[in-house]
Amino acid sequence: MGASALRGLLVGRVVGILATLVLLCGVCIVGAPGGAPGAAAGPAPAVTLVNAFGGTFDVYLAGALVTGGAGLAEGSLAVSLGAGAVEVAVYPHVPSPPVRDGDRTDLLQAQTVTVPAVASASIVIGHAPAGGAGLPYVSLFTDDVTRPAPATGRFVVRHTADVSPIDYEIVQMATVPWTVIARGVLPRGGEISVAVPVPSATAGGGSQRTQVMVTAVPEGATYALPPLVWATALVGDGETVIAYAAGPAARGIPVADPPDCPDPGPIPPPGAADVTTATGDVDGDGSPDEIHAWSEAVGPETVWSVGVQFAGGGSGAATAFGASGIGPVALLGAADADDDAVDEVFLSMGSSGGFDQVQIWGFVDCGFEPVTRAGATTAATFPIGVSGSSRNGVTCDYDEFGATLLERNVEPGGEGPILTSTEYRWDDLVLDQLGAPTVFGIAPEEDVVLAWAGTLTCGVPPLRLILTAPAVPTTTPTTATTATPSPVAAAPSYTG
Repeated sequence: MGASALRGLLVGRVVGILATLVLLCGVCIVGAPGGAPGAAAGPAPAVTLVNAFGGTFDVYLAGALVTGGAGLAEGSLAVSLGAGAVEVAVYPHVPSPPVRDGDRTDLLQAQTVTVPAVASASIVIGHAPAGGAGLPYVSLFTDDVTRPAPATGRFVVRHTADVSPIDYEIVQMATVPWTVIARGVLPRGGEISVAVPVPSATAGGGSQRTQVMVTAVPEGATYALPPLVWATALVGDGETVIAYAAGPAARGIPVADPPDCPDPGPIPPPGAADVTTATGDVDGDGSPDEIHAWSEAVGPETVWSVGVQFAGGGSGAATAFGASGIGPVALLGAADADDDAVDEVFLSMGSSGGFDQVQIWGFVDCGFEPVTRAGATTAATFPIGVSGSSRNGVTCDYDEFGATLLERNVEPGGEGPILTSTEYRWDDLVLDQLGAPTVFGIAPEEDVVLAWAGTLTCGVPPLRLILTAPAVPTTTPTTATTATPSPVAAAPSYTG
Protein backbone atom coordinates (compact mmCIF):
# COMPACT_ATOMS: atom_id res chain seq x y z
CA MET A 1 0.00 0.00 0.00
CA GLY A 2 1.71 3.23 -1.16
CA ALA A 3 1.36 6.88 -0.36
CA SER A 4 -1.58 7.37 -2.70
CA ALA A 5 -3.69 4.90 -0.74
CA LEU A 6 -2.52 6.24 2.59
CA ARG A 7 -2.73 9.93 1.89
CA GLY A 8 -3.85 11.75 5.00
CA LEU A 9 -3.19 8.77 7.27
CA LEU A 10 -0.33 9.29 9.70
CA VAL A 11 0.61 5.77 10.69
CA GLY A 12 4.14 6.30 11.98
CA ARG A 13 6.06 8.61 14.22
CA VAL A 14 9.62 9.83 14.36
CA VAL A 15 11.43 8.86 17.55
CA GLY A 16 14.73 9.48 19.21
CA ILE A 17 15.53 12.87 17.68
CA LEU A 18 16.73 15.61 19.99
CA ALA A 19 16.48 19.19 18.78
CA THR A 20 19.94 20.74 18.69
CA LEU A 21 21.44 23.94 17.40
CA VAL A 22 22.53 22.96 13.90
CA LEU A 23 24.70 24.81 11.41
CA LEU A 24 24.88 22.58 8.35
CA CYS A 25 26.68 24.68 5.80
CA GLY A 26 26.90 28.12 4.32
CA VAL A 27 26.14 27.27 0.71
CA CYS A 28 25.46 23.61 0.01
CA ILE A 29 24.01 21.97 -3.07
CA VAL A 30 24.05 18.18 -3.14
CA GLY A 31 24.12 16.37 -6.47
CA ALA A 32 20.74 15.52 -7.97
CA PRO A 33 19.70 11.85 -7.77
CA GLY A 34 17.64 11.98 -10.95
CA GLY A 35 14.09 12.77 -11.99
CA ALA A 36 10.83 11.83 -10.34
CA PRO A 37 8.69 9.71 -12.70
CA GLY A 38 5.12 10.83 -12.88
CA ALA A 39 5.70 14.51 -12.20
CA ALA A 40 3.62 16.82 -14.33
CA ALA A 41 5.25 17.95 -17.55
CA GLY A 42 6.37 21.54 -17.90
CA PRO A 43 9.41 23.77 -17.65
CA ALA A 44 12.13 22.22 -15.50
CA PRO A 45 12.84 24.49 -12.53
CA ALA A 46 15.75 23.72 -10.25
CA VAL A 47 14.20 22.24 -7.09
CA THR A 48 15.84 21.85 -3.68
CA LEU A 49 14.43 19.26 -1.27
CA VAL A 50 15.13 20.45 2.30
CA ASN A 51 14.87 18.41 5.51
CA ALA A 52 14.35 21.05 8.20
CA PHE A 53 12.72 18.57 10.58
CA GLY A 54 15.72 16.54 11.71
CA GLY A 55 16.51 12.85 11.65
CA THR A 56 16.62 10.97 8.34
CA PHE A 57 13.78 10.37 5.89
CA ASP A 58 13.10 8.38 2.75
CA VAL A 59 11.29 10.77 0.40
CA TYR A 60 9.30 9.78 -2.69
CA LEU A 61 8.19 12.23 -5.36
CA ALA A 62 5.30 10.97 -7.47
CA GLY A 63 5.91 7.51 -6.01
CA ALA A 64 9.62 7.33 -6.86
CA LEU A 65 12.44 7.37 -4.30
CA VAL A 66 14.62 10.46 -4.71
CA THR A 67 16.71 10.34 -1.54
CA GLY A 68 18.64 7.17 -2.35
CA GLY A 69 19.76 4.40 0.00
CA ALA A 70 21.23 6.79 2.57
CA GLY A 71 18.02 8.79 2.97
CA LEU A 72 17.87 12.54 3.50
CA ALA A 73 19.37 13.68 6.79
CA GLU A 74 18.89 17.23 8.01
CA GLY A 75 20.03 19.31 5.05
CA SER A 76 19.24 19.72 1.38
CA LEU A 77 19.27 17.78 -1.87
CA ALA A 78 18.86 19.02 -5.44
CA VAL A 79 16.23 17.06 -7.39
CA SER A 80 15.13 17.11 -11.01
CA LEU A 81 11.43 17.86 -11.21
CA GLY A 82 9.12 19.49 -13.73
CA ALA A 83 6.59 22.20 -12.95
CA GLY A 84 3.15 21.09 -11.85
CA ALA A 85 1.47 19.11 -9.07
CA VAL A 86 3.52 16.35 -7.44
CA GLU A 87 2.90 14.14 -4.43
CA VAL A 88 5.58 14.29 -1.74
CA ALA A 89 5.57 11.21 0.51
CA VAL A 90 7.75 11.16 3.63
CA TYR A 91 8.72 7.88 5.30
CA PRO A 92 11.12 7.06 8.13
CA HIS A 93 14.46 5.92 6.76
CA VAL A 94 14.99 2.17 6.44
CA PRO A 95 17.97 0.23 5.10
CA SER A 96 17.74 -0.38 1.33
CA PRO A 97 14.43 1.44 0.80
CA PRO A 98 12.40 0.28 -2.22
CA VAL A 99 12.60 2.35 -5.37
CA ARG A 100 8.81 2.72 -5.39
CA ASP A 101 6.70 3.24 -2.30
CA GLY A 102 3.89 0.87 -3.25
CA ASP A 103 4.86 -1.80 -0.72
CA ARG A 104 5.45 0.48 2.25
CA THR A 105 2.96 0.91 5.09
CA ASP A 106 4.95 3.22 7.38
CA LEU A 107 3.94 6.54 5.83
CA LEU A 108 4.51 9.62 7.97
CA GLN A 109 3.08 12.27 5.68
CA ALA A 110 1.87 12.58 2.08
CA GLN A 111 1.05 15.98 0.61
CA THR A 112 0.64 17.33 -2.88
CA VAL A 113 2.47 20.53 -3.75
CA THR A 114 2.41 22.49 -6.99
CA VAL A 115 5.85 23.34 -8.32
CA PRO A 116 5.58 26.68 -10.12
CA ALA A 117 7.10 27.29 -13.54
CA VAL A 118 9.86 29.44 -12.07
CA ALA A 119 13.64 29.22 -12.14
CA SER A 120 13.97 27.63 -8.70
CA ALA A 121 11.83 26.41 -5.79
CA SER A 122 12.34 24.61 -2.45
CA ILE A 123 10.20 21.75 -1.11
CA VAL A 124 10.62 21.84 2.67
CA ILE A 125 9.97 19.07 5.18
CA GLY A 126 9.26 21.03 8.35
CA HIS A 127 7.02 20.67 11.37
CA ALA A 128 3.28 20.30 11.31
CA PRO A 129 1.11 23.25 12.37
CA ALA A 130 -0.24 23.29 15.89
CA GLY A 131 -2.05 20.06 16.65
CA GLY A 132 0.29 17.88 14.61
CA ALA A 133 3.46 18.18 16.68
CA GLY A 134 6.03 15.48 16.13
CA LEU A 135 5.07 14.84 12.50
CA PRO A 136 6.65 16.21 9.33
CA TYR A 137 4.83 18.79 7.23
CA VAL A 138 5.58 19.62 3.60
CA SER A 139 5.55 23.16 2.23
CA LEU A 140 6.93 24.91 -0.85
CA PHE A 141 8.80 28.19 -1.24
CA THR A 142 9.69 29.99 -4.46
CA ASP A 143 13.39 30.85 -4.62
CA ASP A 144 14.72 34.16 -5.89
CA VAL A 145 17.85 33.28 -7.86
CA THR A 146 18.14 36.51 -9.80
CA ARG A 147 21.56 38.03 -9.36
CA PRO A 148 21.75 40.63 -6.58
CA ALA A 149 23.21 44.03 -7.35
CA PRO A 150 26.99 44.19 -7.75
CA ALA A 151 28.98 43.76 -4.52
CA THR A 152 25.87 42.34 -2.83
CA GLY A 153 24.64 38.97 -1.65
CA ARG A 154 21.19 37.82 -0.57
CA PHE A 155 20.26 36.30 2.82
CA VAL A 156 16.84 34.72 3.29
CA VAL A 157 15.24 33.52 6.55
CA ARG A 158 12.25 31.15 6.35
CA HIS A 159 10.19 30.25 9.41
CA THR A 160 9.08 26.59 9.26
CA ALA A 161 8.92 25.86 12.99
CA ASP A 162 5.78 24.83 14.85
CA VAL A 163 5.81 28.03 16.88
CA SER A 164 4.51 31.34 15.69
CA PRO A 165 5.69 34.00 15.36
CA ILE A 166 9.38 34.66 16.12
CA ASP A 167 11.44 37.79 16.65
CA TYR A 168 14.44 37.82 14.33
CA GLU A 169 17.53 39.96 13.92
CA ILE A 170 20.04 39.79 11.06
CA VAL A 171 23.47 41.28 11.73
CA GLN A 172 26.46 41.77 9.42
CA MET A 173 29.50 40.74 11.46
CA ALA A 174 32.23 41.70 8.99
CA THR A 175 31.95 45.40 9.75
CA VAL A 176 33.03 47.45 12.77
CA PRO A 177 30.72 48.20 14.43
CA TRP A 178 28.51 45.27 13.53
CA THR A 179 25.56 46.40 11.43
CA VAL A 180 21.94 45.42 12.04
CA ILE A 181 20.59 44.72 8.56
CA ALA A 182 17.02 43.88 9.58
CA ARG A 183 14.93 42.94 12.58
CA GLY A 184 11.25 42.34 13.11
CA VAL A 185 8.59 39.68 13.58
CA LEU A 186 8.32 36.70 11.25
CA PRO A 187 5.09 34.65 11.19
CA ARG A 188 5.13 30.88 10.81
CA GLY A 189 5.48 30.06 7.13
CA GLY A 190 6.83 33.54 6.38
CA GLU A 191 10.18 34.61 5.00
CA ILE A 192 12.38 37.69 4.94
CA SER A 193 14.90 38.46 2.19
CA VAL A 194 17.61 41.08 2.71
CA ALA A 195 20.47 42.45 0.64
CA VAL A 196 23.89 41.98 2.25
CA PRO A 197 26.70 44.34 1.18
CA VAL A 198 29.89 42.44 0.42
CA PRO A 199 32.82 44.75 1.27
CA SER A 200 35.59 45.08 -1.31
CA ALA A 201 33.86 42.68 -3.69
CA THR A 202 34.63 43.02 -7.38
CA ALA A 203 31.35 43.18 -9.25
CA GLY A 204 30.65 39.78 -10.76
CA GLY A 205 33.74 38.23 -9.22
CA GLY A 206 31.91 36.12 -6.69
CA SER A 207 35.07 35.53 -4.67
CA GLN A 208 34.50 37.90 -1.74
CA ARG A 209 32.28 36.88 1.19
CA THR A 210 30.98 38.56 4.30
CA GLN A 211 29.74 37.00 7.54
CA VAL A 212 26.17 37.48 8.72
CA MET A 213 24.38 36.21 11.80
CA VAL A 214 20.68 35.61 12.37
CA THR A 215 19.06 35.23 15.79
CA ALA A 216 15.50 34.19 16.64
CA VAL A 217 13.37 33.83 19.76
CA PRO A 218 9.63 33.27 20.22
CA GLU A 219 7.96 36.64 19.87
CA GLY A 220 8.03 38.80 22.95
CA ALA A 221 10.39 36.56 24.96
CA THR A 222 11.84 38.48 27.89
CA TYR A 223 14.41 35.86 28.62
CA ALA A 224 15.47 33.53 25.87
CA LEU A 225 13.53 30.64 27.36
CA PRO A 226 13.11 28.78 25.06
CA PRO A 227 16.58 29.86 24.07
CA LEU A 228 18.02 32.36 21.69
CA VAL A 229 18.80 30.61 18.42
CA TRP A 230 21.57 31.78 16.19
CA ALA A 231 23.57 30.78 13.16
CA THR A 232 26.22 32.44 11.06
CA ALA A 233 26.80 32.20 7.34
CA LEU A 234 29.20 33.49 4.71
CA VAL A 235 27.33 35.31 1.97
CA GLY A 236 29.25 36.05 -1.20
CA ASP A 237 28.94 38.54 -4.01
CA GLY A 238 26.04 37.29 -6.13
CA GLU A 239 25.17 34.38 -3.76
CA THR A 240 21.87 33.54 -2.11
CA VAL A 241 21.92 31.74 1.27
CA ILE A 242 18.78 30.55 3.06
CA ALA A 243 18.35 29.96 6.82
CA TYR A 244 15.45 27.79 7.97
CA ALA A 245 14.09 28.28 11.48
CA ALA A 246 13.15 24.66 12.12
CA GLY A 247 11.04 23.26 14.92
CA PRO A 248 11.48 20.70 17.68
CA ALA A 249 11.85 17.08 16.60
CA ALA A 250 9.97 14.36 18.43
CA ARG A 251 11.94 13.12 21.42
CA GLY A 252 10.44 9.65 21.25
CA ILE A 253 9.98 9.37 25.03
CA PRO A 254 7.33 6.78 25.94
CA VAL A 255 4.38 8.23 27.78
CA ALA A 256 4.71 7.17 31.40
CA ASP A 257 2.46 7.35 34.43
CA PRO A 258 3.07 10.41 36.62
CA PRO A 259 5.21 9.84 39.71
CA ASP A 260 3.38 8.39 42.69
CA CYS A 261 3.97 11.30 45.04
CA PRO A 262 2.22 12.15 48.32
CA ASP A 263 -0.63 14.55 47.70
CA PRO A 264 0.38 17.96 49.09
CA GLY A 265 -3.07 19.36 48.46
CA PRO A 266 -4.04 22.01 45.90
CA ILE A 267 -1.19 23.63 43.99
CA PRO A 268 -1.03 26.52 44.51
CA PRO A 269 -2.86 26.32 47.87
CA PRO A 270 -5.79 28.55 48.80
CA GLY A 271 -4.57 31.91 49.99
CA ALA A 272 -1.31 31.72 48.05
CA ALA A 273 0.11 35.04 46.90
CA ASP A 274 2.61 36.14 44.27
CA VAL A 275 1.68 33.19 42.04
CA THR A 276 3.64 32.72 38.81
CA THR A 277 3.06 29.87 36.36
CA ALA A 278 5.02 28.06 33.65
CA THR A 279 4.76 24.78 31.75
CA GLY A 280 7.44 22.14 31.29
CA ASP A 281 7.94 18.38 31.26
CA VAL A 282 9.53 17.96 34.69
CA ASP A 283 8.74 14.22 35.02
CA GLY A 284 9.96 13.20 31.57
CA ASP A 285 6.76 11.60 30.30
CA GLY A 286 6.69 13.67 27.12
CA SER A 287 3.79 15.92 28.19
CA PRO A 288 3.97 19.46 29.59
CA ASP A 289 3.23 19.76 33.30
CA GLU A 290 1.86 22.87 35.02
CA ILE A 291 4.36 24.46 37.40
CA HIS A 292 3.61 27.16 39.97
CA ALA A 293 5.65 29.28 42.36
CA TRP A 294 3.95 31.14 45.19
CA SER A 295 4.37 32.71 48.62
CA GLU A 296 2.58 32.07 51.92
CA ALA A 297 2.68 33.93 55.19
CA VAL A 298 3.91 31.63 57.97
CA GLY A 299 3.86 33.65 61.14
CA PRO A 300 6.05 36.72 60.63
CA GLU A 301 7.88 35.15 57.68
CA THR A 302 7.10 34.76 54.00
CA VAL A 303 7.81 31.26 52.72
CA TRP A 304 8.20 30.58 49.00
CA SER A 305 7.36 27.28 47.33
CA VAL A 306 7.35 25.70 43.90
CA GLY A 307 5.04 22.86 42.91
CA VAL A 308 3.76 20.94 39.92
CA GLN A 309 0.56 19.37 38.67
CA PHE A 310 1.38 16.50 36.34
CA ALA A 311 -0.08 16.42 32.85
CA GLY A 312 -1.06 12.79 33.32
CA GLY A 313 -3.09 13.57 36.41
CA GLY A 314 -2.39 12.32 39.88
CA SER A 315 -0.71 14.13 42.72
CA GLY A 316 1.37 17.23 42.58
CA ALA A 317 4.48 18.02 44.59
CA ALA A 318 5.67 21.07 46.43
CA THR A 319 8.91 22.14 48.11
CA ALA A 320 9.42 25.07 50.45
CA PHE A 321 12.78 26.58 49.56
CA GLY A 322 12.96 30.02 51.08
CA ALA A 323 11.85 32.37 53.81
CA SER A 324 12.12 36.09 54.54
CA GLY A 325 15.10 37.71 52.86
CA ILE A 326 14.46 35.88 49.60
CA GLY A 327 12.17 37.10 46.87
CA PRO A 328 10.03 38.03 45.30
CA VAL A 329 10.40 34.63 43.63
CA ALA A 330 9.08 34.26 40.08
CA LEU A 331 9.06 31.45 37.53
CA LEU A 332 10.93 32.48 34.39
CA GLY A 333 10.10 29.28 32.54
CA ALA A 334 11.14 25.67 32.14
CA ALA A 335 13.54 24.15 29.63
CA ASP A 336 15.82 21.12 29.25
CA ALA A 337 19.01 22.80 30.42
CA ASP A 338 21.16 19.65 30.72
CA ASP A 339 19.89 17.72 27.66
CA ASP A 340 18.46 14.77 29.58
CA ALA A 341 14.94 14.96 28.06
CA VAL A 342 13.53 16.34 31.33
CA ASP A 343 12.90 20.04 31.87
CA GLU A 344 14.43 22.08 34.65
CA VAL A 345 12.74 25.10 36.23
CA PHE A 346 14.28 28.59 36.08
CA LEU A 347 13.46 30.86 39.02
CA SER A 348 14.22 34.48 39.72
CA MET A 349 14.93 34.64 43.46
CA GLY A 350 14.69 38.42 43.48
CA SER A 351 16.82 41.32 42.34
CA SER A 352 20.12 42.55 43.71
CA GLY A 353 22.32 45.32 42.36
CA GLY A 354 20.15 45.60 39.27
CA PHE A 355 20.52 41.91 38.37
CA ASP A 356 17.92 39.17 38.58
CA GLN A 357 19.26 36.41 40.84
CA VAL A 358 18.45 33.25 38.87
CA GLN A 359 18.53 29.65 40.10
CA ILE A 360 17.84 26.40 38.23
CA TRP A 361 15.88 23.61 39.94
CA GLY A 362 15.17 20.03 38.91
CA PHE A 363 12.40 17.65 39.95
CA VAL A 364 13.80 14.75 42.01
CA ASP A 365 11.96 12.23 44.24
CA CYS A 366 8.68 14.16 44.34
CA GLY A 367 10.31 17.50 45.11
CA PHE A 368 12.49 20.18 43.58
CA GLU A 369 16.23 20.34 44.19
CA PRO A 370 18.57 23.16 43.12
CA VAL A 371 21.44 22.97 40.69
CA THR A 372 24.71 23.36 42.62
CA ARG A 373 28.35 23.84 41.74
CA ALA A 374 30.57 20.85 42.48
CA GLY A 375 31.67 20.88 46.10
CA ALA A 376 28.92 23.28 47.19
CA THR A 377 25.76 22.49 49.11
CA THR A 378 23.84 25.68 48.36
CA ALA A 379 22.01 26.51 45.16
CA ALA A 380 24.04 28.01 42.33
CA THR A 381 22.80 31.55 41.79
CA PHE A 382 23.48 33.43 38.57
CA PRO A 383 23.04 37.21 38.30
CA ILE A 384 21.39 37.91 34.94
CA GLY A 385 21.03 41.26 33.25
CA VAL A 386 22.71 44.62 32.72
CA SER A 387 23.62 47.20 35.34
CA GLY A 388 25.63 50.22 34.30
CA SER A 389 28.73 48.96 32.47
CA SER A 390 28.45 45.44 33.91
CA ARG A 391 26.68 42.50 32.26
CA ASN A 392 26.13 38.99 33.54
CA GLY A 393 24.56 36.06 31.74
CA VAL A 394 24.35 32.32 31.25
CA THR A 395 24.43 30.32 28.04
CA CYS A 396 23.97 26.57 27.65
CA ASP A 397 25.62 24.60 24.87
CA TYR A 398 25.13 21.04 23.59
CA ASP A 399 27.55 18.83 21.69
CA GLU A 400 28.47 15.18 21.25
CA PHE A 401 30.18 15.21 24.66
CA GLY A 402 27.13 16.39 26.59
CA ALA A 403 25.74 19.65 27.93
CA THR A 404 27.74 22.60 29.23
CA LEU A 405 26.83 25.86 30.92
CA LEU A 406 28.79 29.06 30.32
CA GLU A 407 28.67 31.78 32.95
CA ARG A 408 29.70 35.10 31.43
CA ASN A 409 30.52 38.36 33.15
CA VAL A 410 31.47 41.67 31.50
CA GLU A 411 33.14 44.44 33.49
CA PRO A 412 34.78 47.70 32.39
CA GLY A 413 38.49 47.47 31.60
CA GLY A 414 41.27 49.92 30.88
CA GLU A 415 40.94 49.59 27.09
CA GLY A 416 37.36 48.38 26.88
CA PRO A 417 35.02 45.77 28.33
CA ILE A 418 36.56 42.56 29.71
CA LEU A 419 34.63 39.29 29.30
CA THR A 420 35.17 36.48 31.80
CA SER A 421 33.73 33.12 30.73
CA THR A 422 33.53 30.13 33.08
CA GLU A 423 32.50 26.77 31.63
CA TYR A 424 30.81 23.94 33.53
CA ARG A 425 29.88 20.40 32.52
CA TRP A 426 26.53 19.07 33.72
CA ASP A 427 26.49 15.98 35.98
CA ASP A 428 22.83 15.52 36.82
CA LEU A 429 22.09 18.68 38.83
CA VAL A 430 25.75 19.39 39.61
CA LEU A 431 27.97 21.76 37.60
CA ASP A 432 31.62 20.66 37.32
CA GLN A 433 33.91 23.55 36.35
CA LEU A 434 36.11 22.87 33.32
CA GLY A 435 39.45 24.55 33.81
CA ALA A 436 40.14 28.13 34.74
CA PRO A 437 37.90 30.96 33.55
CA THR A 438 38.77 32.50 30.17
CA VAL A 439 39.35 36.25 30.15
CA PHE A 440 39.58 38.41 27.03
CA GLY A 441 38.81 41.91 25.83
CA ILE A 442 35.83 42.97 23.73
CA ALA A 443 35.98 45.83 21.26
CA PRO A 444 33.46 48.47 22.39
CA GLU A 445 31.74 48.26 19.01
CA GLU A 446 30.87 44.58 19.40
CA ASP A 447 27.45 45.31 20.84
CA VAL A 448 26.06 41.90 19.94
CA VAL A 449 28.64 40.15 22.12
CA LEU A 450 27.82 42.55 24.92
CA ALA A 451 24.10 41.84 24.54
CA TRP A 452 24.71 38.09 24.77
CA ALA A 453 26.60 38.58 28.01
CA GLY A 454 23.45 39.89 29.70
CA THR A 455 21.05 37.12 28.68
CA LEU A 456 19.84 33.77 29.94
CA THR A 457 19.88 31.32 27.00
CA CYS A 458 19.46 27.77 28.23
CA GLY A 459 17.48 24.74 27.14
CA VAL A 460 17.63 22.22 24.33
CA PRO A 461 16.58 24.52 21.49
CA PRO A 462 12.99 24.35 20.29
CA LEU A 463 14.25 26.14 17.18
CA ARG A 464 17.19 25.33 14.96
CA LEU A 465 18.60 27.34 12.10
CA ILE A 466 19.59 25.26 9.08
CA LEU A 467 21.60 26.98 6.38
CA THR A 468 21.30 25.92 2.75
CA ALA A 469 21.03 27.45 -0.70
CA PRO A 470 18.57 27.18 -3.57
CA ALA A 471 19.45 24.97 -6.49
CA VAL A 472 20.75 27.25 -9.21
CA PRO A 473 19.36 26.80 -12.74
CA THR A 474 21.78 25.79 -15.48
CA THR A 475 21.38 29.24 -16.98
CA THR A 476 21.37 31.80 -14.21
CA PRO A 477 19.39 34.96 -14.92
CA THR A 478 21.71 37.95 -15.20
CA THR A 479 19.23 40.72 -14.48
CA ALA A 480 20.57 42.79 -11.59
CA THR A 481 18.07 43.27 -8.79
CA THR A 482 18.35 44.64 -5.29
CA ALA A 483 16.66 42.89 -2.37
CA THR A 484 15.16 45.54 -0.12
CA PRO A 485 15.84 45.07 3.61
CA SER A 486 12.89 45.43 5.93
CA PRO A 487 12.88 48.61 7.99
CA VAL A 488 14.83 48.35 11.22
CA ALA A 489 12.14 48.48 13.87
CA ALA A 490 12.49 48.59 17.63
CA ALA A 491 14.71 45.73 18.75
CA PRO A 492 13.00 42.86 20.57
CA SER A 493 14.15 42.52 24.15
CA TYR A 494 16.19 39.43 24.99
CA THR A 495 17.25 40.50 28.49
CA GLY A 496 15.54 40.73 31.82
